[in-house]
Amino acid sequence: MVTFGKTVNFSFAFTGNLYRELLRYVRDENFGYSPVALESLLGLARAGSVEETAQEIKTALSFPLNPKEIESVIKNIYPLLKSGKSFQFLAANRIYLQTHYSIRKDFKTLAETSYNIEVQHYDAKKGRQTVNDWVKNATKGKIEAVLDDTDVETSAKCFLISAVYFKLNFWKFAQKEALSRRVFTSMAQKPLEVEFMEKTGLYNYYESPELKATYLEIPIENNFDLVMILPNGKDGLSALETTINDVFVEPKFSQTRVTVAVPKLNFEFKHDLKKVFQHLGMTRAFTNDANMNGFLAEARVLYINHVIHKSLFYFTDDSTEQGIKATAPNKRVGSTSKTFIADHPFIFYVKSKNVIVYAGRVTDPT
Repeated sequence: MVTFGKTVNFSFAFTGNLYRELLRYVRDENFGYSPVALESLLGLARAGSVEETAQEIKTALSFPLNPKEIESVIKNIYPLLKSGKSFQFLAANRIYLQTHYSIRKDFKTLAETSYNIEVQHYDAKKGRQTVNDWVKNATKGKIEAVLDDTDVETSAKCFLISAVYFKLNFWKFAQKEALSRRVFTSMAQKPLEVEFMEKTGLYNYYESPELKATYLEIPIENNFDLVMILPNGKDGLSALETTINDVFVEPKFSQTRVTVAVPKLNFEFKHDLKKVFQHLGMTRAFTNDANMNGFLAEARVLYINHVIHKSLFYFTDDSTEQGIKATAPNKRVGSTSKTFIADHPFIFYVKSKNVIVYAGRVTDPT
């Protein structure tokens, strides 16, 4: 079995590469995505591909591992993603093929047992509603739909769907101390008065003079950690994003007493990642040159038309819940005091066992 330590390079590299390519298509808005869900989906696509097609997928996802090692990583990470007291993670991943394709039984078994993915036929006559109903059910009603009328054409041979709902309850893992009203300066340099959650404690902390940014790592539960990267300047996110692959390298943290203030927020993000993966070198899989015969019971022309990813992210205090009581700051924690006031655009990610589960940026918390 491959150790999780070996996954840190490809998971962080893939997250940075995907972030960099998404910047081609987004402007000032919030965005978030689940690297582990996409690694699973494209990892399975690689398992069903051969020759140059498989190699291009491996390159696009920064996989240094062989297929069996990838299967081991994915198979062992998903049990850790079960929702806990501090977070709720719900994922729906599927590969859809037109009904006239005969899917290999061993490929379907591999998908379900090692990648936590279903491979299904898509009936164009029934349309998007069957897909949306499945996503709604898989995410317990949190994501009601993933496909719009124009997302998938009736002639599509194959498309990949990934929908992720991720909610972090700050008070459950940081313990409630205070709520405050502060001004958040948006990406457009607009002042926004929003509610912040505050906490003082002993956390992993690092100031990067090279990146002109500060890292803060807060443990959640079950080996999950939240990492936030805050530019030094209120208008510093754009400059930080020019070196995004350097941002997704774990720094040399030191435990420090830190007063933290982060905004309550939620946002939705959806994107067809086809062009993103093409820019990362995965080109054949989207053309007639694809060799994806590992999917099929008989050799036929098959290629991917779309990779649609939708995520819904919440960072909240759940202040309406019962039993969450304010606690006084522990003034004796640590000898050094720092502040981490996320009152302007920042980058964040959540990791477990060196695998990045979710990543994104906050440019406007309203």
